[in-house]
Amino acid sequence: MREMRMVVLDLDGTALRGDKSVSAYTRAVLRACRQKGIHVVVATARGERDAQKYVDAICPDALISSGGALARCGQRVVYRAMLAADTAEALLQALRQAPGMRAITMQTDSGYFSTQQEPDDPDYAHALPLDLTKPQTEDAYKITVECAREEAIRAIAARFPQCGMHAFSDGCWYRFADRRARKMEAIRAVAQQQGVDLTQIAAFGDDFNDVEMLGRCGAGVAMGNAIAQAKEAADFVCGTNDEDGAAQWIERFVLRGETKG
Repeated sequence: MREMRMVVLDLDGTALRGDKSVSAYTRAVLRACRQKGIHVVVATARGERDAQKYVDAICPDALISSGGALARCGQRVVYRAMLAADTAEALLQALRQAPGMRAITMQTDSGYFSTQQEPDDPDYAHALPLDLTKPQTEDAYKITVECAREEAIRAIAARFPQCGMHAFSDGCWYRFADRRARKMEAIRAVAQQQGVDLTQIAAFGDDFNDVEMLGRCGAGVAMGNAIAQAKEAADFVCGTNDEDGAAQWIERFVLRGETKG
């Protein structure tokens, strides 16, 4: 395994424990990485504001948000891939009529919008009302939906080939975004900005939207709690998120340079 110059971590199910905390141990390991000149990158499906308190705890060199639709190194935007407003509007109208639809959310530069009056997760308490009776006029980073009918979602996805769609393993949630809005594409942009080769990146994740980066970065590390597809794509499997598995792997193989598990 080559010397790693960058670590990329998903948040939910990876850097975050089940109670949504970032442990003191994980913070210390990532701080040690930065002190050694190893770049720390967060790559999350969350929008920037939804991830903010975790970003404040981790202090990454770069943030990839909205599942790869936006990437910043510090305050500089190095990657952006958005759904055009007319596409977003057509997609919203198709989704609102889908059988089994429970909730629709949308992330734009103006904020995070939701049809839920009271979001289940307090991290999304800042959500603004999403009024589907008014035309959508902004480009969108992502549209996510909770729907009990997977076949209905896949039928809509087939009507919008310009969009990428993937499911989340937790519940009946699906994400639509521009086809270029992928974590791996944003990682490429961040790596180029920082002068790091993809073979020098260790990526950590647990869900469907992490599979590509686990398979294409120099070291793909699936969490012990990851879905089977993520483990199959990865080069290694570490401990679970509640065991600080990512931080343990980083300490051993990135900071200490161990070569055997």
